[in-house]
Amino acid sequence: MDDEHDGADPPDMERRASQRQQVVAHAILRRDGSSSYRATVFDLTENGCKAEMVERLEVADRIWVKFDGLQAIHASVSWVAHPVAGIQFDRPIYGAVFDALMRRLAQQG
Repeated sequence: MDDEHDGADPPDMERRASQRQQVVAHAILRRDGSSSYRATVFDLTENGCKAEMVERLEVADRIWVKFDGLQAIHASVSWVAHPVAGIQFDRPIYGAVFDALMRRLAQQG
């Protein structure tokens, strides 16, 4: 069942664990047991991101997120407002690794 709504972010996103960084980046996404595809990622934090989806995902779907230069990160879909979804990483990206990722994305963008 989709958890669709009108806004870009659901109201509970105001309680995010860390401040989001405005980015437009690419990552490889893959649902458990499916093929991977390239997606656009926005609003990246150490704990998750917002991504534009090619596949139609549902809340609680388990996915992998792969940024260039990092190992794939296991995550779950926390909300859906097609074509975007909120993704929560199972484990936060370590601070120094996150900072390096942000620098790399800034150089690419």
